[in-house]
Amino acid sequence: MPDFVHVNIRPHLVSFLYQELEGETQAVYGKKKVKLAKVSRSSPLGQLIDAFKSMSNQKSVGRLKSFSIYLTVNENGEDSATFHERYDSNHQVLELQPVHAFLINEYLESIYRISAVEFIKGYSKTSDSHKFIDDAIDQFMIMHNLYETEIDPVSIKRFYYNSLKKNHSLSRLQNQIGNRSLYFHSA
Repeated sequence: MPDFVHVNIRPHLVSFLYQELEGETQAVYGKKKVKLAKVSRSSPLGQLIDAFKSMSNQKSVGRLKSFSIYLTVNENGEDSATFHERYDSNHQVLELQPVHAFLINEYLESIYRISAVEFIKGYSKTSDSHKFIDDAIDQFMIMHNLYETEIDPVSIKRFYYNSLKKNHSLSRLQNQIGNRSLYFHSA
């Protein structure tokens, strides 16, 4: 029987997802905000989770309706997010095999990186100057409260220029990638 782990989202993705996922703020406790983002089983992310669940042969505790992501953002930078399964009458923390939890994070990482690159491209479309690119990165980081995470402008600039070398925005979805997300320099 395989081991199962909670599907937690990498901390540097939480602030980005908090801003970009549709959902409602459930609570505000001083400097801490909690948002619930529902994930339909028919969405691409929901289908991916369903496929991983079916591969794991877990017992069902009822009729699965949807998934949710509980995103917690703290001003002190200790952000967290966990996937939950929603059933007819209750919910529970989603548990999958470690490799599947890793792959979900890789999928979310790709969405984050593609979004950042396309934002910077659009923002600095009128000029290739480093000033416009630095301004675009700054705006992206402010929009998504990324200055409070382990991500810094240098790391975003690095993956932006690396993606430009490939000349294809979605190549990250096609090719094997080295996960450099763990190598961000602290701001």
